[in-house]
Amino acid sequence: MFVRRCCDRCNQWFHGDCIGVEAKEASNISCFYCPRCREKHPQLVIVYKSDRASASKNKVKRRRRHKIACGQCIGCFHTEDCGQCDTCKDMKKFGGPGRLHLKCRRRQCVGRGYVSSDDESMLFKNVANEVYRVRF
Repeated sequence: MFVRRCCDRCNQWFHGDCIGVEAKEASNISCFYCPRCREKHPQLVIVYKSDRASASKNKVKRRRRHKIACGQCIGCFHTEDCGQCDTCKDMKKFGGPGRLHLKCRRRQCVGRGYVSSDDESMLFKNVANEVYRVRF
């Protein structure tokens, strides 16, 4: 890819291959100084952006967790939205802004639990004298 970069001191343009700057690196440069300006003024240093993308690469990945429906409670058996609860009023199909992204309160599972998304083994857990399917 053709990359050109302007020196922030002398305003001269340089081809990326001539100054040793690749396309990926060029997009992360905040202040660029050409080799000639850096020789004349040793205090000049190329400054890189500290964007969120490079900072997030260093962070430990969080495990995504999702809720598993039990399939046996009254909420799991309802198939239609009520249109009257707070989550239904938020839905676009009922004229709301659609910001909550939740199921109708009547359709929400009562016995579900949080589960790691990367685990595939299935266990059955007895909660409040009812059996719920839970992934671990």
